[in-house]
Amino acid sequence: MGALSRLKDLEGVWLLDRQIQHADGAVFEFSGHASFVWQGNELKQTEEGMLRAANGSSEMKATRSYIWVESDRGIDVLFEDRRFFHSFRFDTVAAEAGHFCDPDQYDVSYDFSNADDWRSVWRVSGPKKSYTMTSRFRRDDGA
Repeated sequence: MGALSRLKDLEGVWLLDRQIQHADGAVFEFSGHASFVWQGNELKQTEEGMLRAANGSSEMKATRSYIWVESDRGIDVLFEDRRFFHSFRFDTVAAEAGHFCDPDQYDVSYDFSNADDWRSVWRVSGPKKSYTMTSRFRRDDGA
């Protein structure tokens, strides 16, 4: 299938696998689902799954939500409480955005080249943070 090119293309349920690679070598892994459901003219993203600690000794349930909405900037991604997070445009399959949350910088690149299997890579840096978080979203045909 072709590239994702509009917000509507995200609608549905996705298998989600995520790896969080810290600068000190610790690796955390998340696996679960992400659902994108319309609420009026907004698309709510809800992630649910299990997060495994770097040493494999613990596992916990993890959830989070965002709101995606079309704007004059392209696509705005908001935190669940409606605070602005970042914007990007679908006019390229490799979209990029950033978010400064004092004192940390969050930079993302999205790869929407495959509409059924897309990725985001976050690079986070700050005085106490240094990690790369890679997420793979694969359309869940069994949902």
